[in-house]
Amino acid sequence: MNVLFLAGLFPEESKASIIHNSKGVIQYAADNLQWSILKGLDANNISLHVVNLPYVGSFPFRYKKIILPSHSFSINSKMVGTNIGFINLFGFKHLSRYYQAEKALDKKVKNTDQDVHIMVYAMHTPFLKAAVTVKKKYKHVKVILIVPDLPEFMEEKSSGLLGFLKQQDCKELYHLTHHVDGFVILSEYMKDALAINKRPYVVVEGIYNETLIDDEQKYEKNEKIVVLYTGTLAKRYGILNLLKAFSQLSMKEFCLWICGDGDGKDMVIEASKTNSHIQYLGQLPHLEIVKLQTKADILVNPRTSDADFTKYSFPSKTIEYLASGTPSIIHPLEGIPNEYYEYVCIANEQNENGLADKIRELAKLTPQERKMIGDKARKFILEKKNAKFQVAKIINMMKKI
Repeated sequence: MNVLFLAGLFPEESKASIIHNSKGVIQYAADNLQWSILKGLDANNISLHVVNLPYVGSFPFRYKKIILPSHSFSINSKMVGTNIGFINLFGFKHLSRYYQAEKALDKKVKNTDQDVHIMVYAMHTPFLKAAVTVKKKYKHVKVILIVPDLPEFMEEKSSGLLGFLKQQDCKELYHLTHHVDGFVILSEYMKDALAINKRPYVVVEGIYNETLIDDEQKYEKNEKIVVLYTGTLAKRYGILNLLKAFSQLSMKEFCLWICGDGDGKDMVIEASKTNSHIQYLGQLPHLEIVKLQTKADILVNPRTSDADFTKYSFPSKTIEYLASGTPSIIHPLEGIPNEYYEYVCIANEQNENGLADKIRELAKLTPQERKMIGDKARKFILEKKNAKFQVAKIINMMKKI
């Protein structure tokens, strides 16, 4: 099986530059999932090449550079990828990404008569349009679409001209999905939204890309019970509920660490100024995030189920949290498979009161009892959600096409 992976990940050779030039939210979760897919494809001995155009914000509003360069990059000792340069200017960016992606895919496909599966990461118009264009030219091409999020739920709704343009883009994306041969979706509910019908699909809610954890760090006793949130600081993800919940807790016993960026950042910063027990640590590299998740006593995801998007998505931090070996508090969400609920700590009352009560409940446990909860969850992730195991599901689906 020959696979072309059309990706938007951050190559190690240019990751520092991407982070330095980014303004606002950096797509760490998308980067991690794409690297996990690559690791799983390699572990299952799949022949592939990566055509990559990083997911970065547009110049001048969310990125400092107008041109992203082309270069080859290493994936591991056996594989290399091609980073395709493009013009990153707002209003022109999509056209440039489409043209460059289509040209790169065509160059790869026309040199072989063997079947080629183009795996497209995310419902991103330039990527999907490029893959579909190439498919229409060559009979030996199949398109596999990985759908981490539905386009209408990717960010807050906009009004005016920008809102109209986003609506048109969404319509074009759904039109392009009619040409997709197979789907990788993160929630069973996506099947109907995408009108998959009888086409092959597989649900892979997430993949754990194992990061080495210093086990000794788990035994470093914090002066207080450390509650940690890492991820997008979006109001719709419940970050304000977490701040309200923390205000109900004893400052002598608890401290709250928050990492990330988003439309709720200013409120987090303001809360940290008025309460010295709240620390805003900024948007940190993934390795630093993993270390903090390991060091904390309790992890919290305050996202509630009162918005439609929750059943069409799986919070990527769920796998990361559980893999850390630290007890994790969540609310029940429709997009989270039932098997996870054996390993998380559920705050059933979906507001600040429910979060505060569950945090207090976990704080009353001994460190050894919390460790038992965390170790059980970590074992589940390592055994059932590792890259080789999860990507094998994708490969089996692709073999049916």
